[in-house]
Amino acid sequence: MRQLSGFAVTILAAVISLAACSGGEQSAPASLTPVPTATVYVRPTLPPVATLDATTAAALPTATPTVTLLDPLIDIEMPPPLDVSLPDGWGAAYRTLVSNEIADVGVLPFALYGGPVSGGDARIVVLWNFASVASGTSQTTSLYTDGLRLLRQHIVEPQCNISTAEERNYTVAGQPASGTVFSAVDCPEGLSDTRGWFAGISVSGVNFLFYVYTEPMTAIPGPAEGELQAILDSVVFHVEEGTTAVTVPTATP
Repeated sequence: MRQLSGFAVTILAAVISLAACSGGEQSAPASLTPVPTATVYVRPTLPPVATLDATTAAALPTATPTVTLLDPLIDIEMPPPLDVSLPDGWGAAYRTLVSNEIADVGVLPFALYGGPVSGGDARIVVLWNFASVASGTSQTTSLYTDGLRLLRQHIVEPQCNISTAEERNYTVAGQPASGTVFSAVDCPEGLSDTRGWFAGISVSGVNFLFYVYTEPMTAIPGPAEGELQAILDSVVFHVEEGTTAVTVPTATP
């Protein structure tokens, strides 16, 4: 697939024999109470400050920067809490990613589904259990904003020319979802242009984003759209009421 192609498409291709595509807040100061002064205050004299010359500067220790590299893919299979009906010839793969989330670096599980559609091949990427950005006009979450953020962060290479549109209404599992269309062209060599849409939905406090796209991009618009929407319509969520977070299992050494 796109940015995840180096991680999951190889896994998916083995299943379905498809070519990989690709500051804490400061407290207020305490109030001051005037105190009578019994003696005259004399400002102390500061000692002279030595001037830094070339010899002194050369003798100063230099800090060695420490670079920590994180593998973006964690080898943990973590299927999403849902069922989906896939057409013949489709396959699925599940992994987790190290993701630069809103407040900190976190773990982001994803599912990748892929297979043939009319006019080409298609992918459906499901990201879930991620922190959401509050909309600019209220304290409610904005899955449309999240979808745009994670599209550029994990789905499409930043070197591509990415186009999106205004927020639109979709459905997943027969429930209302928000998202928009997107396309990616002029991508790095070896990656096809692609077109699709994403739809975000929150189920019992757990956020889901479904990214749907085809390669070649000419498969959309066309019959492939209806085929892919039928897959989204088949989704059945299994998130318990009151759930606000999903525990990510730790890898066994």
